[in-house]
Amino acid sequence: MIGSNDLKVAALPTQMPSADLRARVLASAGQTPGSLPGSWYRRVGAVTLGGAFWMTTLLAVFHLRRDWPELPVVYSFGTLGILVFASCVLTWLGTSRGPFMVGASAPWLTAVSSVLPLALVAWCFSMNATGPSSRVASSSLEALLLGSMCYGVTLCFALPILGASMWLRRGLITAAPRWTGACLGMASATWAHIVLHRHCDLAGPWHSVLAHLLPLFPLAVFGAWWESRRVSPARP
Repeated sequence: MIGSNDLKVAALPTQMPSADLRARVLASAGQTPGSLPGSWYRRVGAVTLGGAFWMTTLLAVFHLRRDWPELPVVYSFGTLGILVFASCVLTWLGTSRGPFMVGASAPWLTAVSSVLPLALVAWCFSMNATGPSSRVASSSLEALLLGSMCYGVTLCFALPILGASMWLRRGLITAAPRWTGACLGMASATWAHIVLHRHCDLAGPWHSVLAHLLPLFPLAVFGAWWESRRVSPARP
């Protein structure tokens, strides 16, 4: 005899996955070897320890900027706290498997990936704190050279973090690969930005935005391309 509870369960609507997601799942099932139980947690542990070692080494080698004690706390520690928060949020969204094991949802990824970079740009432009010991470029050419140097250093610091994040996600199905990869790229650049914020004493918001923050965008594009390429089903 069928009870009322059974009828309620049977009447619940079911949401079918999209055709694109089903195609990626089937393609991954045929190409990706099965993982041993607990391998995900071992990978998470390895990436966490590796990332902590990398950041600790960078922070130890690249010493604290000489004008740090002269800066307002809202700029020095406030910016540092915002960068750490943004890095953690982007890392969590980019590496999370989500409730259905297909990564974070596309609306969350889209919203955070769109809002956080703009918020960081607005914060950097609103903070123009300098001290007596802050370095000032003597010419436009020197500003360009120093900016190019910091831009390249940020990329060098971020690429190992991005590579580790991509290794962590290997073999996983992703419902929104482009936005997931973009989050990974942004997270790696923001972690690198933390090191530059503590070390670089060149004054001016333009240097902070163009040299320290701007690498976030090409790394986001690269991450989106790589993740989309990784999970796309092979076509004949």
